[in-house]
Amino acid sequence: MKPYSLDLREKIVSTYEAGNMSIRQVAERFPVSKNTVQSLLKRKQATGALKPAQATGGKASQLTGYEQEIAEMVETHQDYTLSEYCEYWLSPHSPEFNPIEHLWWQLKALIRRFVPKSVKAITQLLELGVRLCSSRELRNYFAHCYYCTN
Repeated sequence: MKPYSLDLREKIVSTYEAGNMSIRQVAERFPVSKNTVQSLLKRKQATGALKPAQATGGKASQLTGYEQEIAEMVETHQDYTLSEYCEYWLSPHSPEFNPIEHLWWQLKALIRRFVPKSVKAITQLLELGVRLCSSRELRNYFAHCYYCTN
């Protein structure tokens, strides 16, 4: 979700600081949560500013650190399509684009769901999971990894 605009943040704080409205009333006037108003007031008090903090978290790009290799690949194979670049690059560099990894994720989820207490139970769940995996699912794993499935 995008942060609220600086203009809206300033209006919320100035309305509260005018002194004739409670936090709840300010939240109702500007359709935001009570916690949002409280957070903005705390931010203003702590930092003197209302500018939103830099977004953090999320998953880092798997291509970080490979900029030079990617540039060389594009220079060498200028006529490739996106699918061909993905097949050329991602298969050797990323387990997310290896079809067997998708099957393992599915099998691990099955095991976590049942919380087996013995090696025998784990083995039985793995066998069941492999049997339940349809050929259509396997084709989808390959298609997701940019392998030809025709």
